[in-house]
Amino acid sequence: MTLGKVAGVPVHVSPSWFIVAAVITVWFAPLVRRELPDLGSGTYVVTFAFAVLLYGSVLLHEVSHALTARGFGLPVRGITLHFLGGYTEI
Repeated sequence: MTLGKVAGVPVHVSPSWFIVAAVITVWFAPLVRRELPDLGSGTYVVTFAFAVLLYGSVLLHEVSHALTARGFGLPVRGITLHFLGGYTEI
């Protein structure tokens, strides 16, 4: 699935990302529920936001690879986020 482009570089998300996001959401829910018991069903919103922010940091990391490669005159074909993190196609 293509999310869009960052600095002209296409950003793709592998279907495996959604599996990891679901696992993170469910796995961390008990911890958040214990620390913030007043959230109720909002617990899953918080844990899903954690998964999105985690992958947002991976995306930022990969964008820095892409911009550095472009700075050295290398072609960048795309960025893909997947279950282990992400990679930049240089």
